[in-house]
Amino acid sequence: MAKKDKEDWFANFFLDGVYGWMAKYYLDAGAKWKTFVNARKAKGYFEKTLKFYPDCFDAYYGLREYHYYAGTLPKLLRSFLPILNFEGDTKRGMSELNLAKDKGKYSKDFTAYELVLIYLDKEEKREDGLRMALGLCEKYPQNFNFQLLCAQYYHYLGEDSLARSTIDRLELKIQDKFYAELSDDKKSRVSALVGNSQPLFESK
Repeated sequence: MAKKDKEDWFANFFLDGVYGWMAKYYLDAGAKWKTFVNARKAKGYFEKTLKFYPDCFDAYYGLREYHYYAGTLPKLLRSFLPILNFEGDTKRGMSELNLAKDKGKYSKDFTAYELVLIYLDKEEKREDGLRMALGLCEKYPQNFNFQLLCAQYYHYLGEDSLARSTIDRLELKIQDKFYAELSDDKKSRVSALVGNSQPLFESK
């Protein structure tokens, strides 16, 4: 579709997602050059998507990767970003994340989760982060990662009794039918996360 009509915003949006996930795959695999090549392609398609359809707010969820996280790199590394056609700008990245969260169609929950992770390290934003984490827990009650994040937020906000009760409920929930149907590998991962939750409460 994109080859036939380079101005097809949906085709460009599809391709930016494909190359974005490929970049993440290669990043996890430690293949830095392939990560860069696919990330640059993804960024280009995100920009084309917004050029042809400015109201595709989900595209901002992808673009934030190349602004916010690039902006968190050490100053020396950031000086090379323009050569590689990347810009490090944390404020712009946060603005794009919030835009995707508020107006996106497909990326609202992904964006909320990402903001929850970011706000955990920002003392002035932790109450906002907790509200979003609780919202995700309500929407996805079987996702143990969201519940562990709530426990960590409670601890950081000085509510250790709520943090502990959240962990206790999660320990009981492992016995629910949902967890009973998980593979042995996933069961082990859940149990390990809950059993080793104490490190979450080591520092504020």
